[in-house]
Amino acid sequence: MTKHLRMTLLATGMIAMGLASCSGRGSDNVSSSDDGDAIFNKFDGDIEQNVTLHILENDTAKSLGYLDELLNDFNAAYADKGIKAVDANIDQYTDLAQDGPAGYGPDLIYQANDMIMKNVAGHHILPLPIKKIEEESELPEEAAKAFRGTVNGKTYTFGAPVNIQAPFLFYRKDMLPEDCDKNGNGVPDMIESWNNLYSYSQAIKAQGGTKRGYMKALYDVYFSGGFVFSYGGYVFGNNGTDPNDIGFNKGESYKGAREIRQLASVMDKTCSDTSINTTCYSKIAQGEFFATMTTPDVKNNFINEMANQYETAEGLSKDAALQKAKEPRDRRLAETAVLRRPDRG
Repeated sequence: MTKHLRMTLLATGMIAMGLASCSGRGSDNVSSSDDGDAIFNKFDGDIEQNVTLHILENDTAKSLGYLDELLNDFNAAYADKGIKAVDANIDQYTDLAQDGPAGYGPDLIYQANDMIMKNVAGHHILPLPIKKIEEESELPEEAAKAFRGTVNGKTYTFGAPVNIQAPFLFYRKDMLPEDCDKNGNGVPDMIESWNNLYSYSQAIKAQGGTKRGYMKALYDVYFSGGFVFSYGGYVFGNNGTDPNDIGFNKGESYKGAREIRQLASVMDKTCSDTSINTTCYSKIAQGEFFATMTTPDVKNNFINEMANQYETAEGLSKDAALQKAKEPRDRRLAETAVLRRPDRG
């Protein structure tokens, strides 16, 4: 039976909006002596009037203008309430444990749920002032649980899901050989399974030089963990709640570890740290790497780097270079969410 890396990792990639405890309000946070409901003391069910909300979005949303669109739409909708939302102008990886209590944190944060929930125990994230979020009825229970936390014996929801991050394989379609679909199923053979991608990467490395096939930071557990999880490994036991049961070596996880070692053998030394997570955009654009694994929200980073390459190497104008990078969309850059595990045996 084959498995899909995409399905293995879906649950680790929830992106959420959470209420950050900040703006000088850190001293009002619930303490260990509070009863559970004290955490809602400031909320009486009425919308607060004439306030400014500081919103922390990620850098991609800022650079592409998404944040401005969201803020403008929100402000138009709530203008009659005197509520205004502004960019918090804070680094997306701000340390809430340090900055929140000091009054420098945001009011609302957009971040992966594991980043949000790790701040719950320190009371740096406040629960949503509602008993149930609208989306919960559409979420699998395991996903909904990812946003819940317990304070003094009572369970609260600390974030609302916005989207799901699934790992995607990005590759240069124009670097494929003409006979790349020998089985005629419409999917290039070398990106149809990890076995094939490994073999193709071996062939590219064997040609000598600096070009590589598949490249990824193997130190990045967010992506590499899927190789272990696909064979029965896990992080914590009892549905992720028992830190005394660490399961990276459980089941046949050694097979996943072997795959990671094999992939490392066809890469260069930059796979040993996470710096490649940012350099991969330009390396793909320059044709130095054939493929890498990341998430769909960064596709524009690849497009922009390809545009820079066309502008620099071919002398195109900025607009013409961007047009070439984008259209036709799938001639140069493509992505797939499905990569089969190697055949068992």
